[in-house]
Amino acid sequence: MAVGQTATFTAAAKGDAPLTYQWQKNGSAITGATSASYTTPVVAMSDDGSIFKVVVSNPAGSVSSNPATLRLTTGPFSLNISPKRAAVAMTAQTQQFTATVSGDPQNLAIWSVDGTAGGNVTVGTISSGGLYTPPSTGGTHTITATSVADTSQTATATIAVTDLLGVLTYHNNLARDGTNTQEYGLTSSTVKMVTFGKLFSCPVDGSVYAQPLWVPNLTLNGGKQNAVFAATAHDSVMPSTRTRGRAKNCGMPICWIRLTALSRVRLPFPTATWATDLRTSSLKSES
Repeated sequence: MAVGQTATFTAAAKGDAPLTYQWQKNGSAITGATSASYTTPVVAMSDDGSIFKVVVSNPAGSVSSNPATLRLTTGPFSLNISPKRAAVAMTAQTQQFTATVSGDPQNLAIWSVDGTAGGNVTVGTISSGGLYTPPSTGGTHTITATSVADTSQTATATIAVTDLLGVLTYHNNLARDGTNTQEYGLTSSTVKMVTFGKLFSCPVDGSVYAQPLWVPNLTLNGGKQNAVFAATAHDSVMPSTRTRGRAKNCGMPICWIRLTALSRVRLPFPTATWATDLRTSSLKSES
């Protein structure tokens, strides 16, 4: 039989009642296996060659059945995990990971976070289906999928959990020093030619002089998303989000402001950098 399936053994016994049954695996009694038939849990390659038998008893004595040997079809097995890298904002967002186990028709995998099966509140939790829920603190964590069919086959992914509240002003903070002390996704190990680059682009309706702003956990289209806002010289504020590497809500202006107005306008979201901040008098509205 194939790895990832279950096996059922059945005994036919005759004798004076009452008859009792106790199934054994490799000479040891199986807890709870006391019926005339026994169904194994999902089998793995480590179960190949296991010997099963049943001991049937009544007041007159007991007798053992002939042994049955479980034989499993072999792989070869291999396991891949997707995506290999991901980033979420703490607590409010989740990330779906998918494991593909070649050679296993059941495609079964066991998930762990930083070596803990199923994870925990400190490192984040992951469901049996690979859905990761981050903890309430920032950090970088390793997601591991292990094949049920062949536990020697594993694959890992890295997820960065940010606790940054957002980039809500020019140069990140009121000190205008541009620092981000809570960066977990962009590191010397991830910013490389083979792992870092352009995923998508969004059209804008004018030149962008102001620093784009980043706001996490916005409720858009019925779900939590991270959004980048760009203010253009065409008096527009244009958001963009992405899902699985593709742009969403891209290139649709959500409001118009007068960048050349004499007085600054208070808006219910982060505002753009003004011409005076750029120390230039040449920044003019294109509208």
